[in-house]
Amino acid sequence: MAANKYPSLYDLEGWLYEQNKKDFPSYNEENQKSFPDRYKDLKTGLGALHDQVERGATIRSFLDGKDELIKLFKELSDNGNKSINVNETIELLENWEPLIYLNQHGKGHVAKVIEKAAMILNNFKSARDMLSPFETFILLCAIQIHDIGNINGRKDHETSFNKKFREKASAAGIVESATLKTIFRIARVHSGSILGNKDTISQGQLTPKQDLLNFPIRLQLLAALLRFADELADDSTRAIEYDDMPEESRIFHAYSRALHTVTIQKNDITNTYFVKLCYELSSEDALRVYVKGEKRVPFIQEVFDRSKKMEQERRYCIRYLNQYIPLTEVKVEIEISHPTDVTKELSFEYTLSERGYPLDDVVIDCVYNDAATVRDGLIKKGMMDQ
Repeated sequence: MAANKYPSLYDLEGWLYEQNKKDFPSYNEENQKSFPDRYKDLKTGLGALHDQVERGATIRSFLDGKDELIKLFKELSDNGNKSINVNETIELLENWEPLIYLNQHGKGHVAKVIEKAAMILNNFKSARDMLSPFETFILLCAIQIHDIGNINGRKDHETSFNKKFREKASAAGIVESATLKTIFRIARVHSGSILGNKDTISQGQLTPKQDLLNFPIRLQLLAALLRFADELADDSTRAIEYDDMPEESRIFHAYSRALHTVTIQKNDITNTYFVKLCYELSSEDALRVYVKGEKRVPFIQEVFDRSKKMEQERRYCIRYLNQYIPLTEVKVEIEISHPTDVTKELSFEYTLSERGYPLDDVVIDCVYNDAATVRDGLIKKGMMDQ
């Protein structure tokens, strides 16, 4: 793959399929299937689950609260409220067919994440130079499974998919316990938090490098590639149209629909790279108010907030990508058009980056982080009297 060439959808997969058997761990006597074929079979085996992910996320999100609703209805009925028929209410809840709330999380999204991972690699080095064949296998497997937990609902979806993954992986010939654990650990840190901490790559105990089946694997690099590719994969291809879509769903699809371009480009002056986000929306859309959780949010504010989130993810992931990828900022272009008069438009752009003195508090991550703790340490070591 040539540097700076925008990749086709399956570059990473196609490159993996072309690799030689000697570039992967040795096969044991019981399992002679090549690693590229194991990936291909895992992808095929996950197909049905990917098709269910969006619907599963919505259904489970609803069902997560169903028991509490039923409990409430029973309490009202027991307290003499004759207007509620508990049996009919339960039947209604069990037969409810909710619509999709999330934007696309199935096969199309997986393909888009692969595309964006290839885009990141192609802007800097070819996959051949950046990743080993075995690392590419691990990364692609992690991308394939990273969102299948949505079938059980958005809550804890980063970790709820381990059992299903192991079932499909075993059928595909991926049976080595250490390999399964590594793929799962990389996939689960793509979003959310671990033990309440959003620093998932550190909390997930991913080291810069570890040996796996006698091959070196850069865990933090692969995790950061997946996480940032997932963040980049939020353009208009994820939007889904439904006439009777619930209000709570519309803002997610509206955002994806407005974001028509997500690329990585080079700054020839500084010899660094930046993420470019291009939005197009009408003046009516810009100020339309959407329901988002407990709030009502003007759509343009959602665009601002989501672009800032992209910069947050860049700052986070660059910790683990920096030695390979000089990605320094996010450039945003927004074009707001008049719905009927093509001569009227409002266009503006801004750049998000780290500038000047850091505003966040600098934390000394050590037991001895002020005079009092140093004094206590000296006393404990017998180096100072109380």
